Amino acid sequence: MRELIYDNVRIQFLSEEVLRLEVRYGAYFTDRNTLWIPDRGAFEKAGKRLPESQSRSRENQGRQQSMVVREEAAQEHSRPQRFLLGDLLLVLPNPKEGLRGLQIFREGKCVYQYERVKINGKLPAPAQTPWIYPLLDVPRILLPEKNCSTSEKKKYILQWDAEDLYLLVCKKDARKLREAYVCLTGRADMLREAVLEDQKIEPCLKQPLRLLKAASDGKSEAETPANGLYTEILENPERYFQDRKKELPYLDYLEMTECQRQTNLKQMLRKPGNGSLLPMLYRNVYESWENGMPICRRLDWEYPQDKKVLLYLQEFMIGDLLVVPEKEKSEIYLPEGLWLYPWTGKVYQGKRCRKLKNQSEQLELYIRLGAVLILAEDTACVKEQNWELLTMDYYPCKECLQDGFLYEDDRETDAYKNGKYRKTYYHTSYDGNQKAYGLSISNAEGDFEGRFAGKRRTLRIRCHELLGERVKQVLINGRKQTFERILKSKEAKVFETAGAAPDSDVAELVVEHPLSECLHVDFVME
Repeated sequence: MRELIYDNVRIQFLSEEVLRLEVRYGAYFTDRNTLWIPDRGAFEKAGKRLPESQSRSRENQGRQQSMVVREEAAQEHSRPQRFLLGDLLLVLPNPKEGLRGLQIFREGKCVYQYERVKINGKLPAPAQTPWIYPLLDVPRILLPEKNCSTSEKKKYILQWDAEDLYLLVCKKDARKLREAYVCLTGRADMLREAVLEDQKIEPCLKQPLRLLKAASDGKSEAETPANGLYTEILENPERYFQDRKKELPYLDYLEMTECQRQTNLKQMLRKPGNGSLLPMLYRNVYESWENGMPICRRLDWEYPQDKKVLLYLQEFMIGDLLVVPEKEKSEIYLPEGLWLYPWTGKVYQGKRCRKLKNQSEQLELYIRLGAVLILAEDTACVKEQNWELLTMDYYPCKECLQDGFLYEDDRETDAYKNGKYRKTYYHTSYDGNQKAYGLSISNAEGDFEGRFAGKRRTLRIRCHELLGERVKQVLINGRKQTFERILKSKEAKVFETAGAAPDSDVAELVVEHPLSECLHVDFVME
């Protein structure tokens, strides 16, 4: 890690996205971990190194040369310090007086000016993401150091007046901001499947996706709690980063929805034994742990260039499912793409509003065409769900090709933190000459131990015959396969792992698949 010292200010380049400016506290700078930055060493190891050419003052890799550079810089404190950070110009008027007057410019425009503002725990909505996001570690709480003989370093130290500033250069990219934020401040533990049945945390966390379960059953509403704490979470859906170190960290995932005042968000919480969508949910949980992404995402996460989605913040997405939890709405907005209303099979063009003439008994839920929904067999106990048999529910579309992955781990321990997990990637394609939709499944990457770490899987692959198209032939790795056509049924439920569907006829086949091998399926249309 490179660093420069200008009188009372130390500047550290932690990564390409994170810059630290620390004011000398008493006679010293500190590299001790703090409550908000619990493992700076791990962050520095994970971060990308800043190219040497991006700073006016350079240092060599050797320790002796770097010390000389810092000494020379310290002698220049009598005048304002300026240096380039990529396309940014950082101006520090008087390092002897700390960070006062610090400004950062881009193309002649000021994109950040220093203010002493404490961490409030809230990150901006995607559309309001700034070029630079400041994180001021105040009050700074130094953590005890392990294996240290000095008694002073064995205890917590509270420093109210410390000035320790981290600048996250996210360039208005909300995803990059959250990725840098969770990497710097530390990740909360993943929401485990077993938590979904923990009676101690009800009704705050009563099995995610209940709304989708209610939708698949054709119900308009699910049970709504009258719980003060839950109401507070709904009133403050972006509080995740404020309370993420509390005693019940798994409650944080509700707060990461970033949907505006979802007064019936409880409808998203499903009962044990109705977990066909659990693989999709678990993938989103992994992404929230890895990169800080919300599990349930407002439309501006998926469609940041579409300004109209900001008028419909009650809508949100879980994977390729668009949900409107407030059934009283008379108008909804469907963003770019094609959207299937699964109970009728009707497909709607995106980037348009849809008027709801009559209040339907069903919740408003749409499937983005091109989606591949990975479904698991329902079980009475969620944590016993076996993924050696999975359904891949494919909703083909020429203009809407998709990719994604299935995430798996042992579901019980924290071995995933050490890379003990498995990902299986997939993507779709379309061959216009052959009139064939392709579904490619890669060999599994990674591994873990435990009773769910099987080496083979049975896949039930289902292709919904939408938009007037009809499957003529199915090929697996170029070889012709037999398949079953199951006729549409109005009595069928959405998200069933087998049998009829309410939206269309379905072409279905079952494949035994070694996880070490790739698999490519072609659905040739008439």
